[in-house]
Amino acid sequence: MDTLSKKALPLILLLALAGNTQAADSPAGAQSAPAPASRMSPRHMDPATMTRRMTTNLGLSPEQVTEVEQINQRFATQFEQQRKQQEAMRAAHQEAIGKIAAERDAALKKVLSEEQYARHVAHRQEMQERRRAHRGPGGPGTGPRAAEAPAPTPPAQ
Repeated sequence: MDTLSKKALPLILLLALAGNTQAADSPAGAQSAPAPASRMSPRHMDPATMTRRMTTNLGLSPEQVTEVEQINQRFATQFEQQRKQQEAMRAAHQEAIGKIAAERDAALKKVLSEEQYARHVAHRQEMQERRRAHRGPGGPGTGPRAAEAPAPTPPAQ
């Protein structure tokens, strides 16, 4: 296990514990207040919110609050750096794939007749449309077959 994983594991476990405890403490149907806007991505809680929840759920002492706040901030920064690095890698990967696809397309154009190439392009566009329709407007898992899938089971309490 690498150093980042060893450091991140305790925070991930604490976040999971804090989230589960929050859900168990909330009455059914109650809505929690939205997290304050921050630089964190919408999928992640900001460090101050994590610390507040942990303070409430775990009954942290003032000394613990100070330390936990610093820990949450440090790891949130590391998570954010990792997320940005992953996004950059994804962009570079997509660019490389696009370049390879263009080179393949140019090579095929030299070999295929005009009619064959036109059919090839039409078929490729049709497949792209099928993939888009399958994904749906909300991303993977929201396409036409999503209604047929069994509903996810709620977590045990």
